[in-house]
Amino acid sequence: MNNRHMKIFVHVYEKLSMTLAAEALYISQPSVSQAIKELEEYYGVRLFERYPKRLYPTPEGDLLYNYCRQILGLYDEAKKDILSLTGKAAISVGANISAGTVLIEKYIDRFHEEYPDVKIFVKVAGSSALTNMLTRHQLDFALIEDLIFDTKLIQKPFYNDRIVFICSPDDPMASKKNIKFDDLRGRDFLLRNRGVGVRDKFDYLMKLHDIEVEPLWESTNTRALINAAKAGYGIAVLPYLLVREDIESGNVAQMDVESEALTRKLNITYHKDKIFNKWSKELIDIIESYSEEPGPDGQSG
Repeated sequence: MNNRHMKIFVHVYEKLSMTLAAEALYISQPSVSQAIKELEEYYGVRLFERYPKRLYPTPEGDLLYNYCRQILGLYDEAKKDILSLTGKAAISVGANISAGTVLIEKYIDRFHEEYPDVKIFVKVAGSSALTNMLTRHQLDFALIEDLIFDTKLIQKPFYNDRIVFICSPDDPMASKKNIKFDDLRGRDFLLRNRGVGVRDKFDYLMKLHDIEVEPLWESTNTRALINAAKAGYGIAVLPYLLVREDIESGNVAQMDVESEALTRKLNITYHKDKIFNKWSKELIDIIESYSEEPGPDGQSG
């Protein structure tokens, strides 16, 4: 199996079609079919079940895909690190919505004061997507919230934050003290999409309290949820980092929902086998060196 076989296999796996894979790679479909046949003969297993209009990966195909993604990612890392020695340095960083909206820019600005010629490629996405990219070596590191468990990834906390419940200042709950989770039963919620850390943690907490929630609003856009809460459509659940200014200005009210489970950390997260180049280390040092102003309840602001 060589690099060409791996690239073809990954495209076929992701598109579930040899025709679409051939189009994406600008090669003929017989060439794609031959490469998959050679792989299956090499391993002595079927990698796909063939049906008239679609392919379905076998368990062996699933396993090979994970290895191919990691190997191809390492090839890309090696190329990037070698280029960095010739003055073409680059870093690939992931950031969840909170870090990507509020934090990452100041870290990059500080880095570029020292290294203006180093390109930093940033991917802002949900934690689930970023985690997948880390395991495939598509990012040097990512700034994301706590992962429950992943033996392939290492996490180093760098920022304290908190999940908050916000509503219209006119909502009766805006002035209520010591709100319990049971008090939230039956309320309308305005939530981020699944796969984003704050949403996943909220879903977990509500299940823990045996509360079923069907979001009234569900959005990838934080501002849309803040505006909906301000207008009185329901309760938005978001990181304090993203709603601090709206709370301080009185646009929305922060509800007094007290729970240690609502605290969260943002972490510098990377693959356990990651080999950092000089530039990645420098950027991480800058991120770790920042001291944040404490916000309400002691969380970093």
